Amino acid sequence: MDQQQADTLMASTPLAWIDLQAFVNENQQPLEFKNHRFMIDIYADNSPDIVCIKSAQVGFSVYAILKSFHELKYEKRNILYALPTKNIVQDFVKPKVDPLIYSNKPIQDSMGNDSLSQKKFGDRFIYFKGGSEREAISVSADTLVIDEYDRMPDMKVVTMFDSRLQAAAEPRRRRFSNPSA
Repeated sequence: MDQQQADTLMASTPLAWIDLQAFVNENQQPLEFKNHRFMIDIYADNSPDIVCIKSAQVGFSVYAILKSFHELKYEKRNILYALPTKNIVQDFVKPKVDPLIYSNKPIQDSMGNDSLSQKKFGDRFIYFKGGSEREAISVSADTLVIDEYDRMPDMKVVTMFDSRLQAAAEPRRRRFSNPSA
């Protein structure tokens, strides 16, 4: 496969981008789908609304981050990534998002200005926000990811986050959680 074919394939699916660039996870282990075959269809799914109730620690957060970076790079979409609280944002970005960025050169090379809650990727942004009204009103986006949906403190805030997609030509939503007792 020549470079032009590889570039076209990588632009078409995050799976090819991850595989052809030999991405690693937040623990610097190669991303693999042999033991996570169930994730192949999820990475390949381009539905505008993806909802999943899942067990803990199956790789959905890594999926959401990498799929978001793929959309930033190849589709020029702004991403709003919501978590239940601002404290969880800090506990999530530093050990999970930042290692994915700095351990994978194709991501790192596209990064611009970087802060805990906002990362510039090329000419687009991914915003990490906690589940409060104040956090839900400041940005617009093309894709909304709500991680730990069932743990959001107030469903009114979820509606506010959703309203941030109103200007998007083709809004996308990803909502997932693992049920609590």
